[in-house]
Amino acid sequence: ECNAVIKTQQEIPAIGHNVESWTDNGDGTHSGTCTECKEKITQEHNYQDENCADCGAKKDSTTCEHTYVMKNDENQHWEECTKCGEIKAGTLENHKVESWTDNGNGTHSGECIVCKREITQEHNYQDENCTDCGAKQEDTECEHTYVMKNDENQHWEECTKCGEIKAGTLENHNVESWTDNGDGTHSGECIVCKFKVTEKIKDNNNNNDNNSSGNEDNTQGQEDNTQSGSKIPNTGINSYIIIAVIAFTVSAIVAFINIRKNKDII
Repeated sequence: ECNAVIKTQQEIPAIGHNVESWTDNGDGTHSGTCTECKEKITQEHNYQDENCADCGAKKDSTTCEHTYVMKNDENQHWEECTKCGEIKAGTLENHKVESWTDNGNGTHSGECIVCKREITQEHNYQDENCTDCGAKQEDTECEHTYVMKNDENQHWEECTKCGEIKAGTLENHNVESWTDNGDGTHSGECIVCKFKVTEKIKDNNNNNDNNSSGNEDNTQGQEDNTQSGSKIPNTGINSYIIIAVIAFTVSAIVAFINIRKNKDII
C-alpha cells in the first residue's frame, strides 16, 4: 500500500509516488498514474528551456521569459523575443536619422541612431533644396500647367509646378463696364480674369476748370492796357502804324537838318 499523501488535482504529488508516464492536460499541467498505488497524479509542468522536463509540453508564450533582440525593416525597428516572437511594447517606431549624406543620384543616406540600419530615401525638395541633406534640385524642364492668378491691379498665368509666369500674360485689369457705387467709387469686372475691380471716380470737372483758367490767363497776356484802362487788342495793324510814325518822324528830322545846312551855305 502506497504511503504517499494524495493531493488534489493540479497540485504537486507527495514524495513517494512513482509515475513513469505523464500526459499534458493543455492547461499548464500534466497527469500520470502512480505505478505503486495506481493513484492518478496531476501536477504543473516542470519547464526547462522551452519544454516540460516530464511530459515535453512546449512552454506557453504567456509564461515566456522573454529574450529581446533588435530587429528592423526599411521603415521601422523594434525589439522582438527570440523565443516566442513577441514584440516588446513601445519599441515599434520609425527609423531616426540625424545626419544625411547626398548620394548624387536624387537620394540621400543616413544611419538610424537606434538600430544602426543604413537608410536610403529620395530627396524631399522645398524651394529647390532638400530639407534633409540640403542637396540642390537639378534644373529640369518643367511641363508647365498654367492657371490664372491676380492681385488688386494685375492678372497673369502662373505654373502650378514651378511658379513660372507665362510670358506676355502679366497685364493690368481690363474693365469695359463700370457701375457707380454711390460713394465716390465705381466697380467693374475684369473681362480677362473676372476679378472685381473697385476704384475712385475721376473728377473731370476740376480738369475743365483748370483748362478754363489757363485760357483766361493767355487772353490777358495778349491784351494791352491803355491809360484809360480800356483794353486794345494787340493785332498786326498796330505794329504797322507804329513803324509808319517812326519812319515819318525820322524823315522830317533829316529834312530839317538839310534845310539848315543850305541856309548856312548861302
